[in-house]
Amino acid sequence: MKKILSTVFVLCVVFLAFGQKDTVKVYAIDNANAPTIDGSLADWDEAYVVRANAFTSENQIYYISGTDMSAFSGIGVDYDAKVYMSHDQDNLYIGWQVLADDYPLSNAYGWQNVDNMRISFGAKDDWMYIYNAPILADSNPRTLAYDYLTDGALVAVTVQDLPIYEVKIPLLSIPRFYPTNPPFALMSVGTEDQDLTDGGHVYWGLGATYTGDKHDAVTNPWDNSAYYPIVQIRPENPTKVENAAVAQAEAAIAASPNPFNPATTISYTMKSTGSINIYTSEGKLIKSFTGLNNSGAVAWNGTDACGNTVAAGIYIAQLVSKGNVFNTKLAYTK
Repeated sequence: MKKILSTVFVLCVVFLAFGQKDTVKVYAIDNANAPTIDGSLADWDEAYVVRANAFTSENQIYYISGTDMSAFSGIGVDYDAKVYMSHDQDNLYIGWQVLADDYPLSNAYGWQNVDNMRISFGAKDDWMYIYNAPILADSNPRTLAYDYLTDGALVAVTVQDLPIYEVKIPLLSIPRFYPTNPPFALMSVGTEDQDLTDGGHVYWGLGATYTGDKHDAVTNPWDNSAYYPIVQIRPENPTKVENAAVAQAEAAIAASPNPFNPATTISYTMKSTGSINIYTSEGKLIKSFTGLNNSGAVAWNGTDACGNTVAAGIYIAQLVSKGNVFNTKLAYTK
């Protein structure tokens, strides 16, 4: 009873101290079907995709170097990834497929010269990197403990412009792992995206909720678990298992012309009902088209829900149908 009360107390403290947080639900996988850590995602089932598009809001940015936004190219352009996560009784598995990077860096020596996957555990210098390079250039103890060059059972990377990372982490080795019911962890899975065209970089975190100063390099928000999501370790298997081809066939969204001015036609296909939401690159909802079904199209003339013309820039059209989310990027010009 004492143990139960203590874990409940921890959970209450987390929510009271940190407020509203994003929740990343990680479902169980049978030991026999656990992914092989080899830098390939071929043995991952689509049911374990936790985010088809990892980054849809500037709240998921901890830090942008410099004093302005020049190192940031916009949501869906600067960086994006498809993220798989699962767990068995002992381990957390992560598969990370980079989908977009405005300035990819690979196959070079030196941490500042290549892209990476970064996992932060909530304290200064308590993190690990997986580099998009065949040579490890890091002295951090945890990174060395997960040296992908010598221990392919724990970490692997496919080095290419848009790399694939895989990692297996023992649950009990995660510093902020809480054995509640269900268990959860506070950890940040993301990247320190290097953009050498302007000498800058952008720190992204999956499910992060940071609305503070994006140029604050003093308080290290990326090392503060207050901004991390709740990584919830669900005891059940996912209820819907389907491969990528089937998932893609469920729905689709596209826009033409794109870039556009003054208007674009957003076409959609789905097997059920759904809606299309228009977001700014900062993740603010500005317009919705609801009550859609089957196949069709809607016209967007670059105005918000109040009829005001929006500023030129990048916008995200998001189709939501049967719990699935499909995005396409829109470029509104003037």
